[in-house]
Amino acid sequence: MSNRFIFCAQICFAVLMLLGCNTSQIDEAVEQNDNPEVADLVNNDDQKNADASDGRLEVSEDAAAKISTVEGVEDAWVFVTNQDAFVAIELLNSEGEEVPQEIKNEVISEIEASDLKDIENIYISSSPEMRDTFAAYVKRIKDGDSVEKLADEFRGDVERMIPDVISYEE
Repeated sequence: MSNRFIFCAQICFAVLMLLGCNTSQIDEAVEQNDNPEVADLVNNDDQKNADASDGRLEVSEDAAAKISTVEGVEDAWVFVTNQDAFVAIELLNSEGEEVPQEIKNEVISEIEASDLKDIENIYISSSPEMRDTFAAYVKRIKDGDSVEKLADEFRGDVERMIPDVISYEE
């Protein structure tokens, strides 16, 4: 009986050690900066990856306008899919793609204070590719393209631009 108890205790200890050494997706995406195009990832509840595959795509011009007033931000574009907010920002006098932590915090605060509800993940990027892509989507929508028809194309572009952060379940 005591050998069985010791064996079970060793297994439990090994499992706890392995779980304690685990890093979160946020640690990998932000702290190691493995993907320089993604400046921030906030996952409020369940640590699930973003999933833009439900076909929902919204443009939040109100949130973008508020983010554009943040000191250090020249312009912003905000798209919402499922429970995810994708924010592309153009920084004032920026020589790199790195978004300063103060700006990240203010952008997150603006999203959380906006009329956007049930947002669990906030992705912030100052990547020129993401800015140009988001600006082009806004122009296409203003020119009359259907948001619903653009949802799959948007999903593909986001998956291409930030593949290490986004996973799509088919």
